[in-house]
Amino acid sequence: MGNLPKKLLIVNADDFGLLPEVNQGIIECFASGSITSTTLMVNTEGAQDAVNLARQHPFLGVGLHFNLTQGKPISSPNEIPSLVDGSGSFHTRAQFEKKIMMGRISLSDLKKEFVAQFNKFNDWGLQMTHIDSHHHIHMFPSVFRIASNYARKMALPLRVPWVSYGFVVPTIRLKGLKFLIKKLLLNWLTLRLSDESVHGIVTPDTFMSIHDYIPFPSRIECRHYSDLINSAPAGTTEFMVHPAHVTPRLKHIFADACIKAQERKVLSRLSLIKLAEEFGFKAASYRFVRH
Repeated sequence: MGNLPKKLLIVNADDFGLLPEVNQGIIECFASGSITSTTLMVNTEGAQDAVNLARQHPFLGVGLHFNLTQGKPISSPNEIPSLVDGSGSFHTRAQFEKKIMMGRISLSDLKKEFVAQFNKFNDWGLQMTHIDSHHHIHMFPSVFRIASNYARKMALPLRVPWVSYGFVVPTIRLKGLKFLIKKLLLNWLTLRLSDESVHGIVTPDTFMSIHDYIPFPSRIECRHYSDLINSAPAGTTEFMVHPAHVTPRLKHIFADACIKAQERKVLSRLSLIKLAEEFGFKAASYRFVRH
């Protein structure tokens, strides 16, 4: 990794490639100086549009957003039967989580689809900067083993979403008890990671998003990002964001689409990079911390 700065900030926009309206929001925020990195979904409607935009903006770091809960797989559905429903689409997030916790997801199917998405990304000729996943599904042990093995083999950083306990209040307020349980599950899965499981892999020391702000604001403003960045300790911090132009299609997919719209409005009007520098951070993409 070389000599990293004492405080490094990576601002990563998830869901690049989901829909063109998401792609556009991400690029706007990159242009304003608020995003250094993004992660690409390779199997979704806006994937090719995202690839075209990535080629036009070579300084934007682009990683793989491994996806098992949105759209159709890259693999043939009949080759990965445990990952798809009767229509050949991925199970919903809730269905996937239930099946994997009950041991009804095939390890062979997981590996086949991971490799298919990994290879699809590389087929586009983009330089993969790191790996994370949609809905943090790579934190389930069987998926984590596959993702971490590839990260280690290919010398790619891997997101570990270290969860703070500050998520409780905003989760209940925004989405209710069911989603709080999902957050607690993620926290439990993350805490179960052993030192051996991440040995030899670059991971962030701290992970945060606007949802860590307490109390969660009714309207997101620049100062909320400022407060969060100022609170980050030394080391490498990943700040996850989800900017997008909200459309009926996006509202159908995400219950918190309004938050994504607010993030886009704020992050497209300021520079988080300059803000981070005021607090002693160097802002960069995961390309900066690769082995």
